[in-house]
Amino acid sequence: MPQMIKTSGGPFSHGEFLRINTQKNYIESSENGGTSWAPRCTNATSYGKFRDLLEVDREIIAATSKGIYVSNNWGRSWSSRCTNSFYGDFLNLQSDGRYLLANTSMGLYYSNNKGVAGIGDKED
Repeated sequence: MPQMIKTSGGPFSHGEFLRINTQKNYIESSENGGTSWAPRCTNATSYGKFRDLLEVDREIIAATSKGIYVSNNWGRSWSSRCTNSFYGDFLNLQSDGRYLLANTSMGLYYSNNKGVAGIGDKED
């Protein structure tokens, strides 16, 4: 899933690109359309392995091997949103505008509040 996203904001009004550097396991940013990249979050070991990025309502949400983390400053720092091991390893995220969907090693889960109050089983 997306290991690179184009944000709606950041230091420039036109947005910027964020990506996961999978070899170094940190977040990088580009302010020139991807021509060059600079480290954004390099102290990522406490978050686990970054696997997916998603922007929802000007928040950057990351799926990691240790849970869901959120950044309100375009990936410079992260805080835990859902780190309960009950859900297994978080693999990727999607949003349909109403729900945050989290695909994990234990199944598909959803949240209608971006994971703030936890996530639950997806029901039809």
